[in-house]
Formats: sequence, structure tokens, C-alpha cells
Amino acid sequence: MNAFDLRKGQSESIMQELISGCSKHRGQQSLGVRFHIKLLSLILKDLGQDSRPLSSANGKNSWLVALGQCVSKSQCASKELPSDCFDRGSDGYDELDFSKKIRLLNFLCDEVLCTEKLRSWTDRQNSKFVERVKEAKEKVLAAKDKKKLMKQKLQDETAKAIIAQNSAPILISEHEPTVSKIKTEVAQAHAEMLEAISIVPKSMF
Repeated sequence: MNAFDLRKGQSESIMQELISGCSKHRGQQSLGVRFHIKLLSLILKDLGQDSRPLSSANGKNSWLVALGQCVSKSQCASKELPSDCFDRGSDGYDELDFSKKIRLLNFLCDEVLCTEKLRSWTDRQNSKFVERVKEAKEKVLAAKDKKKLMKQKLQDETAKAIIAQNSAPILISEHEPTVSKIKTEVAQAHAEMLEAISIVPKSMF
């Protein structure tokens, strides 16, 4: 799950919609418009201004009106836009080129990242990540200890087999199954250690 509940392929669809230059979709809200409305709603809620649901239709509750209000508060976001692009509803927005639309979307995403909801979500994700890394490190240490123990066990059993071979050659066959089993356990312990290591980012070691 991601912060904006986007399903697989939807981000690409939104980008394609921006490239095609049209926010209308057979009279219904397009995916891009719904995404913009979601971002704007998060921003307005954080500002305590979420009393009215945003609409894709032109009017005072239009998402474009809300977008224009957000942009007007930022000199960086508004300086490259036509002064009347939000006054003409969806037609004004659709006339913007791709670079301006993507700048607007980036602006909204940056604003959303500053909201309390997104900061809280980010903090939760960071906490979960730290916990996963901690658990993975513990698994790595446990796997290393197991591998070390198995290797020592293999060395001990091999030494016993050599002693048995020197003293009574016929007894070596009694140790072969045990040695073979321990070798398998060593290989398994090594595989477990590599798997545990792969979970932990290299920067965490």
C-alpha cells in the first residue's frame, strides 16, 4: 500500500493523461482529475478548509478553483502560469502544456508531503522499516551463529572420522552418514544467512 492508494499502473495512466492534454473522460472524472482532487482534499483538510467536497465540474467547488487558490499562495508555482488559466475552468487547464501540468502536480505532491496526515504516514512507514531491519539483523546474527556452530560440528565429526580411520578403518563408514548430514546442515545454514542478509539494506551494516 502507498500513501495515495494508487494501484499498479495508475501512475502511468495519470502521466499519459497529462501528456494527452485532456482532463475530461466522457463526462466522468478521469483518473488524473480524481488524483488531483485527492491531493487537494488532503491539503485543504490540513488547512481546516475541507467543508465542501471538490467537484470535477466548473463552479465554486471545482477542483480547479481550489488548485488556483493553492497556486496563488506560492510565487514559485504561479509565476510560469497564465494569469487566467484557472478562470476558464477545465478548458484553461487543458490548454496548459505537459511541462506546466507536471509542475503543478509536483507542486501539489510537495504540499501534500507537508500535511500532518502524510507526515504521520511517513513516520509510521519509517518505524515499520526500522523494525523490519532490526528483525532482519537479528536473523542474520542467528544465521551466522548457526553456520558457525554447524561448521564446528563438521570439523569435530571429521576429526573423529580421521581418528577412527587411523585406528580402525572399518569404523569410518559409521561416520560418513553423520558427516554428510552435517555438511547438508552447514549448506542450509549458509543459505539461511544469505537470505537474511539480502533483507537488510547494505547501508545498514
